[in-house]
Amino acid sequence: MKRRKFLENSSTAIVASAILPINILANSSAPKAVTKTKVALVGTGSRGSQTWGKSLLDGYSKWVEMVGLCDINHKRMAYAKKFMGAAGAKTYQAKDFDRLIELAQGFVAVRK
Repeated sequence: MKRRKFLENSSTAIVASAILPINILANSSAPKAVTKTKVALVGTGSRGSQTWGKSLLDGYSKWVEMVGLCDINHKRMAYAKKFMGAAGAKTYQAKDFDRLIELAQGFVAVRK
């Protein structure tokens, strides 16, 4: 296994295990009406969007919803939003980081 693939797989597994309820991971016959964990990503560069964000959404979209993206580069943020398939995520410029955190009640903000 190449180093990049290893890092991608391991980082996704670590984050997913930290934010998903343990009973969902342990029981594949979890109830159909599962409340999604809402996640915001701060830093939408290659590590944030490719290694972490897209892998998380591709593998765990039944349980996770990307609700916010924050970055200093608005073009990179727009690309990441499309690339990850996070059409419903609100976008925040770096200067609005505090606003994102204020609105973050009820979801997990992850900085990559």
